[in-house]
Amino acid sequence: MGLVPMERSISIQSPLVFQPQIGWSCREFDPATPESPRPGARASERRSASDSVTAQGFALRAAGAPRGFSSLQLKAERRSGGAERSMNLVAIDTLHLFPTTLECAKLVEAKYGKNAMWKMPAGVTTTEEFIAKYGDCEEMDSADFDFVSKVEPFQRALTECQKDILITGRRMDQAAQRISLDVWEEQKKTLNPMANFSWQDIIEYVDKEGVPVNGGHNWAFRCDAPIEATSRHLPNLPWTKVDLGKPFWQCSEEQIKGSPAAAITYVYKSFGDMHTTVPVEPHESERAGRFVRQAKTECGIHTRTTSAGAPHGGSLVDLMIKDPADAKKMAAGAAKSIELNERQACDVFCLLSGAFSPLHGFMDETTYNSVVKDMRLPEKQLFGLPVTFDLPEVDGLKTGDNLLLKWKGEDVAVLEASSIWQPNKVVEAKECYGTSSLEHPTVASLVQEIGAVADDRASGRRRRRPVPHYGQSQY
Repeated sequence: MGLVPMERSISIQSPLVFQPQIGWSCREFDPATPESPRPGARASERRSASDSVTAQGFALRAAGAPRGFSSLQLKAERRSGGAERSMNLVAIDTLHLFPTTLECAKLVEAKYGKNAMWKMPAGVTTTEEFIAKYGDCEEMDSADFDFVSKVEPFQRALTECQKDILITGRRMDQAAQRISLDVWEEQKKTLNPMANFSWQDIIEYVDKEGVPVNGGHNWAFRCDAPIEATSRHLPNLPWTKVDLGKPFWQCSEEQIKGSPAAAITYVYKSFGDMHTTVPVEPHESERAGRFVRQAKTECGIHTRTTSAGAPHGGSLVDLMIKDPADAKKMAAGAAKSIELNERQACDVFCLLSGAFSPLHGFMDETTYNSVVKDMRLPEKQLFGLPVTFDLPEVDGLKTGDNLLLKWKGEDVAVLEASSIWQPNKVVEAKECYGTSSLEHPTVASLVQEIGAVADDRASGRRRRRPVPHYGQSQY
């Protein structure tokens, strides 16, 4: 569901990865310099907006394939007059990377004359040592693997190089978590100049500038029938691996499929760890081959790396609509209105103000199940208890409908239903509270509220209002 607050109802006091990850460090950066290109801008306009960044005192980190780093590095060189030479280039070796990834990293270092500050999981330098200390990657919880192999080494690197500003190579067309990616993220002090770039923009730049790319892009995997993505990491699959001699995007369809043409052909469009990356069909998204056996879409570098005092998830969620006319228009289009009970109102206020960051709305079924089972969001951030919007009945309510939420008779928010589903409250009680006995007061309350659940995305606008008062006797 999409949640749009009608009033301000509460106040809260209170480096490129080859994988490698790459970070740069220097001083003093004017955040007013970069401007976000308008949505739908042509590639040339997007490049112009990225080129306008002044490399005077920021930290650079480009995530994804090394091509992202190279393009940013070239832009910085043209604008900075050599300031990039004082930056630290940090590379994270998870000890589970493709050999071609490490080869590409060396080519990047050589081409741009910048040796990386390499970081590995703490206390180990080989895959064998990693297994002995932490366990086999296939047996570890993915959140634990990501933390010890990526998040902790990257945090260690950033601390050592004392970064101020990060520049990444992330793009909005890469994954669901990046659809609303801002060019400038103020809270994270992170610049994403390629946020509006497309895959086509990237490969055109790579070819034009001679950017080193992963040699695995040259491979084609030809087979007679489709192979499930969740099985493509296995050995001895019924396909033929062919070296095309150049990146697949420089080849014709006939060259990729061969003669006679293979029924199905897969290629690597992106590279992460060997056990979580599989080839995909050429027309698929580059992220379609990443984390295919997991619910998450990110490795944790961008969702779990944070600093002391930062909001959970890295940035404080603000869902307030600033324009009263927009809020009024959305309220007028609501299919029905619902008077919130006290618990629901508290949840809504926490979502709107960012107290439940990084949530942008009530949990969908996938997120709910992940939190109930593992106390983690799908992207593996810790989250202790599910946050759902229970409805006693959903007759006449359908996906996409707007609900006007009221608290004590006053408009609070508009909820846009993205899905409607039935939670298992008995399982929730046992997993979250250790019992399903109604003698437990929270379990009793939980079971009494059994009903369908609507999930949402949330946004809203602020307006001065008294802060709701809750009687202490109820808490």
